[in-house]
Amino acid sequence: MLIISLFCILSKVSSCYIENCETCSKNSPDICINCHPGYTRNEIYGCIQLSPYQQSQITIIENCDLYNQLSQCIKCSKGYILTSKRCEPECEDHCACFSPHICSYRVLTNRGCIQSIKGCGKCCDYDTSECCECIYKLGIDIYGNCKRCLTHGCLDCSTDFKVCNKCESGFYIDTDKRCCKSQNCKDCSNDINTCKACSKGYFNRNGNCCPKHCLDCDFNSTCMACAKNYEFDEKGTCKHVAEKNHEKLNSILISVGILISVIFILLLVFKLFYKSCKDKLNKRNEENLNKTINSVINNDKNSENRESVFDNLEIASLIKSTPVSRGIYDKYIIDQSISNMHSTFSNKSVKRIEKELKNEKKKNKEDLEEIKEEEAYNKLSEAKDDQGEVAISE
Repeated sequence: MLIISLFCILSKVSSCYIENCETCSKNSPDICINCHPGYTRNEIYGCIQLSPYQQSQITIIENCDLYNQLSQCIKCSKGYILTSKRCEPECEDHCACFSPHICSYRVLTNRGCIQSIKGCGKCCDYDTSECCECIYKLGIDIYGNCKRCLTHGCLDCSTDFKVCNKCESGFYIDTDKRCCKSQNCKDCSNDINTCKACSKGYFNRNGNCCPKHCLDCDFNSTCMACAKNYEFDEKGTCKHVAEKNHEKLNSILISVGILISVIFILLLVFKLFYKSCKDKLNKRNEENLNKTINSVINNDKNSENRESVFDNLEIASLIKSTPVSRGIYDKYIIDQSISNMHSTFSNKSVKRIEKELKNEKKKNKEDLEEIKEEEAYNKLSEAKDDQGEVAISE
């Protein structure tokens, strides 16, 4: 019984405890070497299942020991390093297999590695000691060796190491090819933070080059405070108060001018639009009026017992309320009626209508005379009343 139990324990130790694992480590049964097809290794869960899409997209990378859930290699086998999603053999000590110009040791043509020039970032000839590109803050002497630039803040210097060709970020080259902290500095002192002479348009203020009308500024020539009677404008420049107010006034006048121009253009457009609409409406009303007159005339063409054309034309009263003036309307009706009557009506009808017109005119004249007589009578009565009142008062 004891032997059987011991055998079971030994069998359990040698078996693989990780689910979906095809091969476990001989020394550690809780470490999976290879998973079953459709599964990939995971450092936390052991073997995890891949989705159908992941299985279709998976690319087997040679010498890859571990993939992530995106089917990307994240760990190479021993003796290989992961680079550009590939497992490449590890290089010999100090050998830069893929980027020889960034290695501290240079590569010979026989792929052996020897110590390179100190401070050299890139060797032009790997079989010689000639350096063509130095690393940060270094220059090359006449012998091809790398030396540090003597100018503080210099990124690239010439062979004498005092003349700077390019400064670091935050530094500016002066006329003597030195790096200064202050922008717009013409001549730096030995102290890089202090400027001795400034460029044209700037003056020295506590070692910094400040623009005109500025009380104080920083090393970037950014004004911190303006002089008396000066204020900051929108660009941060010190402008005289009067000049600034003048600019504001000009800006306001320009804005007002633009506004007036826009209003004028809108009014002009509205006027043209209104005129166009009015013309269309008048034209439509005239067309409707003409149709109505023709309709009335055509209805009375073969009938002598009906009322006169002008009596029937009263059905056009709606048209009289349109923008067409009453005088134009009356004249238009008379002209059109007489013209159409002479061309379409019989002589008897024309005479009858002309007689009615004369009677209407006579009646209007009589009415006018009656009105005048009545007005004269009223005036006479008023005059008699006034005389009676005067007599009574006397």
